[in-house]
Amino acid sequence: MFRFRNLATGWSFTDLHFIFKIGVSTVSNIVRDVCKAIWTVMRLECIPPPTTELWESIASHFEATANFSHCIGAVDGKHIRLTCPPYSGSMYFNYKDYHSVVLMAVAHSRNRFVFVDVGSHGKECDSSIFKKSTLWQSIETNTQQLPKDKCLPGTESPKVPYFFVGDEAFGLHRNLLRPFGGTHLTLEKRIFNYR
Repeated sequence: MFRFRNLATGWSFTDLHFIFKIGVSTVSNIVRDVCKAIWTVMRLECIPPPTTELWESIASHFEATANFSHCIGAVDGKHIRLTCPPYSGSMYFNYKDYHSVVLMAVAHSRNRFVFVDVGSHGKECDSSIFKKSTLWQSIETNTQQLPKDKCLPGTESPKVPYFFVGDEAFGLHRNLLRPFGGTHLTLEKRIFNYR
């Protein structure tokens, strides 16, 4: 019940300590154990391991809704504010001038998570967090079941890889696209960046 109150209301552990008349460390342990249990039980149902068929379905929906072929997900990081842990120095201090951990996620065009990685230090940049993730490591080692390269619709060559899209914080890669940089962009580049 503590965890659900904490999730539903955003009440702090101290608030729950006073409401339920138990120690703050007890509240912390209960919340942590409940979150672990929820993640263990629900993870595979809510965020199943991606398969080739899932990636193709995501790409098909991106093409149908955004006219953006071969896109298999949008990736970004979100800083989650926290109280600085003792003796952590600047590990959690981010460029936004507060302490945080990073939630790195890939979502498909239906706004559902395909992959999440939570807990990286706030000082780390999105690109390095994603490159260290299990998803990216499996792409680099060719163990992730990405669809085979195909020609774009209406063309006969060349074959184009499937890819994620990210913002300017990410480095360009065969399977990761980012917007064109600069301010004086052609119409085609502005349209690409908009998508």
